Amino acid sequence: MITSFIPVFEDNMNKLKREIEEELKRAKTDRRRDWLKKTLREVRDTRKLIKEARPDVVCPHCGGKL
Repeated sequence: MITSFIPVFEDNMNKLKREIEEELKRAKTDRRRDWLKKTLREVRDTRKLIKEARPDVVCPHCGGKL
């Protein structure tokens, strides 16, 4: 995967999170439940994708993750 796209995915994820927060401010009866579930799944998948795409940074001395 090309790591230069990671900021694009992060921006998209942050935008979706803001939209979810706005949706949760509505009354429970007025919420779009199907949209909310789909969006939450998309945020979860995007977070997983970002986590996998980030290069592992290791300590030059001991080899442990930083």
